[in-house]
Amino acid sequence: MGRLFWKCFLATWVTLILAGAATFFGVRLYRLAEDGQPRLMHGPMAGFELHMAAAVLRHAGPEALARALNETGSPMLVIEPRGRDIRGRAPDADLAALALDGPGASLADGALRVETAAGIHTLLIPGGPPAPGPANGPPPAPPAPWEPLAFAFLASVLLSALLAWYLARPVRELRAAFSAMAEGRLETRVATLMPRGDEFADLGLAFDRMAEKLQALVLAHRRLLRDVSHELRSPLGRLHAALGIARRAPARTDFALERMEREVERLNGLIDEILSLARLSSGVGENVEHVDVGELVEGIVHDARFEAGEKGCEVHLEELARVHVRGCPSLLGRAVENVVRNGLKFSPPGGELTVQVGFCAGNACVRVCDQGPGIADDELHAVFEPFARGRD
Repeated sequence: MGRLFWKCFLATWVTLILAGAATFFGVRLYRLAEDGQPRLMHGPMAGFELHMAAAVLRHAGPEALARALNETGSPMLVIEPRGRDIRGRAPDADLAALALDGPGASLADGALRVETAAGIHTLLIPGGPPAPGPANGPPPAPPAPWEPLAFAFLASVLLSALLAWYLARPVRELRAAFSAMAEGRLETRVATLMPRGDEFADLGLAFDRMAEKLQALVLAHRRLLRDVSHELRSPLGRLHAALGIARRAPARTDFALERMEREVERLNGLIDEILSLARLSSGVGENVEHVDVGELVEGIVHDARFEAGEKGCEVHLEELARVHVRGCPSLLGRAVENVVRNGLKFSPPGGELTVQVGFCAGNACVRVCDQGPGIADDELHAVFEPFARGRD
């Protein structure tokens, strides 16, 4: 699984965690707000306990009630007119406010006032759910179901939008780049616009490599058309000149026809080379067979010695190892012959040219060594391009 998978997985996971956390904290806040309200016990059991305590208070007094509450461990508060509990405890301020609203004020459910000789005592049992009262009003409503869900919804929408933007942006960049390439802007590149370190970055690099290759092919095609046009123009120009000679000087007709025949052969050879290049470029090669490289180069060297005799040069063959490869003999021979003939062309009179056949780093190798000036550094990149010519 790739890096993009983990990014999507983590984004979804974080979204769910944040949505759950938002829901939890939303409910927790409501609980804290609810816990901050005064609570009183109420109901039949609380009412019975309050009335029993009121009877003890009226007939036996505060001291007897305090002893009874201590023995039973009851949480009941019995607040005196001065605001103190009969057992000496300091009541909660909110609960005390419920008891000190005045004799005429209505009490919350779960509280009871008792009038004795010492004054009015208020009985409270804390710990129940919030009850309405004149000071606090109605108890807070329970949290609405949609409110914590709203937190989760907002968190999920935010992170989902970020994830969608993260995924859609590189797609838009790639679509714009493809459109630019279709319009002929071959210099378009997108690797720097892709997110770093995931499959989109790899896709951007692959697009750039494709664009570079396509740009090189288109430029090579244009250059090939220019070079082929130049190669065709020269023999055609000589044909035109020979035809003019034949018309103007009938006595030199044989010379003109011989010249025209040579130029036609050159045109045929050039056209054969163009067709071979087209077949190779389209993936349709010549017949492939086992080739003895030494034997192939030996025939080329034999022909080269015949041409070298005019310049007084010597051509030597050094077969360092028997080399066999699979390939097209005619194409391999043409490639080696071009290099050998160029070596002879630029070798000085009386020079030597050596052709070595062997292995280099485990690969078949044919090395041609001459005494010529060599190829300029700025022309090395074009040595193996079709119809490329260096400076003579």
